[in-house]
Amino acid sequence: MPLRFGLVTVLLVFGGLLPQAATAQEDPQDVDRVMGLVHFLLEKEHISGKKVDDTVSRVAMQAYIRALDPMKLYFEQDDLDAVAKFEDKLDDMIQQGDLRFARLLFTRFVKRLELRVMQLEKILEMEHDWTVQESFVTEPDDTTWAKSPEDAAERWRKRVKYDLLRLKADDVVGDEAKEQLRKRFKNFLRRMKQFDDEEILSAFLAAITSAYDPHTRYIGAKPFEDLQIRMRLNYQGIGAHLQDQDGVVVITDIIPGGAAAKYGQLKDGDRILGVGQGESGDIVDIAGMKLSDVVKLIRGEEGTLVRLQIRQKGGKEVKIHDMMRARIELRDESAIGEVMEIDGSRIGIIDLPSFYRDTDAEAKGDPDFRSSTRDVAKYLEGFKKQKIDAVVLDLRYNGGGLLSEAIELTGLFIDTGPVVQIKDGNDKVRSRDDKDAGMLWSGPIVILTSRFSASASEILAGAIQDYGRGIVVGDPSTHGKGTVQHVIDLGRIVTRKGKPPALGGLKLTLQKFYRASGDSTQLKGVHPDIVLPALSSLVDGEAELPQALSFDQIPALPHDQYGHTKPNIVNPVREASGKRIAASEPFTKIKKDVERFRKLRKLSEIPLEEAAFSVLMDDQEESEQATEEANKSADGLRQIKRDDYLEEVLRIANDYARSMKNSA
Repeated sequence: MPLRFGLVTVLLVFGGLLPQAATAQEDPQDVDRVMGLVHFLLEKEHISGKKVDDTVSRVAMQAYIRALDPMKLYFEQDDLDAVAKFEDKLDDMIQQGDLRFARLLFTRFVKRLELRVMQLEKILEMEHDWTVQESFVTEPDDTTWAKSPEDAAERWRKRVKYDLLRLKADDVVGDEAKEQLRKRFKNFLRRMKQFDDEEILSAFLAAITSAYDPHTRYIGAKPFEDLQIRMRLNYQGIGAHLQDQDGVVVITDIIPGGAAAKYGQLKDGDRILGVGQGESGDIVDIAGMKLSDVVKLIRGEEGTLVRLQIRQKGGKEVKIHDMMRARIELRDESAIGEVMEIDGSRIGIIDLPSFYRDTDAEAKGDPDFRSSTRDVAKYLEGFKKQKIDAVVLDLRYNGGGLLSEAIELTGLFIDTGPVVQIKDGNDKVRSRDDKDAGMLWSGPIVILTSRFSASASEILAGAIQDYGRGIVVGDPSTHGKGTVQHVIDLGRIVTRKGKPPALGGLKLTLQKFYRASGDSTQLKGVHPDIVLPALSSLVDGEAELPQALSFDQIPALPHDQYGHTKPNIVNPVREASGKRIAASEPFTKIKKDVERFRKLRKLSEIPLEEAAFSVLMDDQEESEQATEEANKSADGLRQIKRDDYLEEVLRIANDYARSMKNSA
């Protein structure tokens, strides 16, 4: 479904959910404009053709309540009764630019939060009985809203007791545990009190858009800027990750190659007290300031001066540091590659965390602009010079990116032909093809996937399967996101010339995509040729998300068959892997962890008796590894770790290369 207006700048994006906080916008009328634009685009452009009506209003109300109080810890039934009259009116309110409901409920939420923080002190001074058999409900669908202040206070007591037990399991007890909880909830209250109309607007519009599908979402001005940075893989600043710790901005990571790393005098743990601009700019005290506003002060044009007032970690001296802003390359978001040897074979491994492209640099004519396809191609060229036997493309933690990159990158492994079919809201289907003749790598290829692999990753993995070009290895299925989103810059709609106002963007589901075989990856995902045990297999996929669109099929398109996945080639590889897995001590442990974690996930109540709680926590400590942080080398850069899982993948790649050779 093409957009029916001409002044919109769009990026075709296949990403995960985005942060919702927005920075303050200059024009007070922006709220009205944003709500009007979102209402218009939802009705006119969403693939469902669904109107913003009373049904949407009711879904949105519940979504907004859940967003504020997902565990049913703060609101009481009286609060919800007070806003029940708005249940069928939110559709009208968005059309009218009316934030009354959103403000009213948010104000009630903050008041309840203030009350709970006051009650916290009394609960912390209680003598808790750690032997009594009681439990804390962790599944909100299994409980109701508190009917009275007493009911709410009792629920809050159990929550605090639960938190104390969690801290005790980490050897944090006594006054230290109490102080941690005081800080935790006071900081939460402080952040909530800092919310402004634009942030309330973001939360409210997120509730409205959630009634359409899980991926249609309003993106506030600051998150929209962050999205563009991630897709470019660079920004202009000092090159440091910052975190709000108890109201203080702390440097948590120095990005290698950035301005701060070259400056050499800032360290992880240093506290930023103030920020100034230029040689003579006054230092602005940032105490208590929102982190997003601090980041905005520090970012700026390449080559300009920023002054940071720093108190070093563990020290008392305060010093002003002058640094020139520089272009920062986000290396941890780009492809990395390495050659590993196994049983006399050489396997080239490429870890690709997203499908990215620096469109700004490309538009400016920079011949060296970054893109995932270019980066992968460089590794493949290097691998060929090293005479490798097979390639492993690791998409386990790749949640998506640019569609054009997914198509172009797939073209590195096939000759020409359809990569993906796209259907719009009018049921019109068109094919997006690889039109560049030839393959950069024509040898054996293994695509490594998991439940985290979504969208653009599923397009590439599905195409490799459809063409019989290589094998897919990983979890029983990928995430199952078969929908196409355009991210629309709302400011571009209202401004024909010059710099557009910061109105944020709308990530809008306009289309669904299908494999060349005609199968959608929506809900079902891509099923691998060889399954490996992993805790990531338990991660929720698209099918578990509310309002997810349905699975369907369309006619297949003619496409080549390379014959690299014939049964006589793949079956011996699968059987050999199965035997190794069955005899492997590490994989046997993983299988047990999967079963243990599966049982833990079904628990809706946590025992508050210390003995029973300790047993449960011991199980969780062994099992909660479903998400794996990127491995870091000594210099702080992401690296490919040769663990037990990857060792098996290397053996599969080696067996696959030999099986193909024997078949030929």
